[in-house]
Amino acid sequence: MTTGVGALAEVDTASVANAIQELSERSPNSGFLSGQLKCRFPALAPMCGRALTAEVASPCSDEPHENRYWEMWEQLEGLDSPTVLVLKCAEEDGSRYACFGEVMAALALRLGAVGVVTDAGIRDVEEIEEMKFPCFSRYVVPSRANLIVSKLGIPVTIAGQEVRTGDVLHGDANGIVVVPDDVVDQIPAESARKRLLEDELINLTRTNDFTLAAFKELRSQIPILHTDLPTRPQGPTA
Repeated sequence: MTTGVGALAEVDTASVANAIQELSERSPNSGFLSGQLKCRFPALAPMCGRALTAEVASPCSDEPHENRYWEMWEQLEGLDSPTVLVLKCAEEDGSRYACFGEVMAALALRLGAVGVVTDAGIRDVEEIEEMKFPCFSRYVVPSRANLIVSKLGIPVTIAGQEVRTGDVLHGDANGIVVVPDDVVDQIPAESARKRLLEDELINLTRTNDFTLAAFKELRSQIPILHTDLPTRPQGPTA
């Protein structure tokens, strides 16, 4: 049986997010990237791996700039776990260049990456989709312009969420969450348990016994796995 980060690839991201709310004391308003980023290939299986962060830019001046492009690939090559490249745009406007494309996707796959996340652009979307390489980006842009990797391995804030190298990221058509290390092994079982409870609610809506009162009563019976956690307001199950 698969355990650890690898086991999370069998769970959808919304279920992972639900499980984290039950298992972790993290605020339910944090720990996920905003809807600014789009899952480019929603039919692919979930992306799950540890982040390797970098800052990318497309300088307009002719002055020389430090470029850590090849160092990024060397670091990726040296990592043992499945890796998600997290490419943070250094400029305010990341819509003017693609920081990831077909050749980079082929190299990333070969070196052990399982996906890319960027608030800049990507290109060659049809070719990358054929590789089954998950991509999350804010834009699709035809040109790489003057792409450089300006910083590497630093904490980045992307789509409203801080991500550090080594963080566990899980993403699919629902978006991307940062998974706390201390709950990784518990998430598959908790997700399955929560799914059964949600199925009960959905099935009730399809029976002749349905009433809103009955639905509210069943919803109120959904337990919190750890009763010693602080009580949280129970919003509607989506």
